[in-house]
Amino acid sequence: MFTATWLMLALAAPAEWPEPVQKELKALEGEWVVVAIAHEGKERELTDDEQVVITITSGKFTHPTLGSGQVTALDPTTDPKIVDFKMLRQPESGFINEAIYKLEQDTLTVVMYLGDDKRRPASFAVPTDNQTLRFTLKRRKP
Repeated sequence: MFTATWLMLALAAPAEWPEPVQKELKALEGEWVVVAIAHEGKERELTDDEQVVITITSGKFTHPTLGSGQVTALDPTTDPKIVDFKMLRQPESGFINEAIYKLEQDTLTVVMYLGDDKRRPASFAVPTDNQTLRFTLKRRKP
């Protein structure tokens, strides 16, 4: 599922990524508002006060509370599509969060495992555990 070519993304600069990955990263660029979160068998829409904006640019993202991060691997050819994130905090932990995602027009859905080990989510169903979260984001219109 995860070929050596895609694994090399973790070491490559964004300009060196294969064309399908660059195209997908371009499609993900912009400001995204987190409008819903699901975990522990429950989903809830966020109130206007709870919503945060995540900015994605050139494979990097910025979250107002968590800080910034970087896409370390992305494979838009799998089903579901996979993406890995690394938070850029100091001191750096080097920890990679495994996730799946889907982009449907102006809606981005990301299911991410936040535990200490490696366990990529396999579906977009509401996660039943407390270490896997599903985020629903809407593209902010200019």
